[in-house]
Amino acid sequence: INAEYMGVYYANGIMAYQPLINGLEKGQFVSSTPESIQAVPMPGEWWKLGDVPAGQIVCNVELRPAGGGTIARAAGAHCTVLRQQPVSREQGMVPVLLPSKEVRLLSQDCWCTIGQIACVDHNLEVLGKAGRNRHRGRRPHTRGTAMNRNEHKHGGGKGGKRTGKGGGRFPGPFNPWGRMLCNHYRTRHKKLPSWTMIMRRRQESKHLTREELKMWSKKPYSLQERADAKEARKVKREEDAVKKMEREKIRAEQALLITGLE
Repeated sequence: INAEYMGVYYANGIMAYQPLINGLEKGQFVSSTPESIQAVPMPGEWWKLGDVPAGQIVCNVELRPAGGGTIARAAGAHCTVLRQQPVSREQGMVPVLLPSKEVRLLSQDCWCTIGQIACVDHNLEVLGKAGRNRHRGRRPHTRGTAMNRNEHKHGGGKGGKRTGKGGGRFPGPFNPWGRMLCNHYRTRHKKLPSWTMIMRRRQESKHLTREELKMWSKKPYSLQERADAKEARKVKREEDAVKKMEREKIRAEQALLITGLE
């Protein structure tokens, strides 16, 4: 985990370390699920997914009840609880939008922490030199194209070499053991029981708007609805372009008027 920790002192005298929640300060009190479900969730509180209102961001979520927090524990990570449907409500499952844009059904008895993990600007950190990476235990990596042919799939040959990332006659890229590493190569087993809990894969969430991401079903919309949404975005872009031209025209007229007065 690349986030900071906080020490939590319980009423029974036990102390435990938890990932630091964004917005919490030293000496602040946090609690478990209040007796009243209508209470407003506050950052740092522990709630069950079944009691969390739709649209609330959570972190440190359990994948299965009493299994411990395993989801959204990195710096700045958070999940979004989506609106329940009748089918999932009958099964006792809650749809959750994961940081990878995957929509998965989790049990309503799973515990989670309200809020977002701290250190939101961790991705903006610049190491500055190779020594800081070495201090973290990371050693240098030699490129496959710089090796011999018997050492790597990309090695050998004279002059510049390509890894086949663009496809065509030379597929690739490959790992040192000859396994293809292209972006669309699926490595997830087809017979895993957790497939039934995945309502939308992260690959299916590409190019979706913010409203479309909050739709939790496996097939959020048909091809016709997809085409209609694309056409609506096109019309909106054209309208924005027309408005921009009108604003520029008004500014030009105002500039001419000012120069004429001078």
